[in-house]
Amino acid sequence: MTEVIAHECPSVDTDSAIALYKVALEKLPEAESIYIITDNARYYLSKKLREWVKGTKIK
Repeated sequence: MTEVIAHECPSVDTDSAIALYKVALEKLPEAESIYIITDNARYYLSKKLREWVKGTKIK
């Protein structure tokens, strides 16, 4: 299944990326894995986000 998920936020940073990922987890509770496609912006590569993703179904 493919689904586009959008999340409005005042600025884009690591915290807003985490908020978007939380929305994905809430919208797709039965999914075995959730694949997120991003660009190479620093906030998507941050240590904080990588640590947060560990233990979730986000790949």
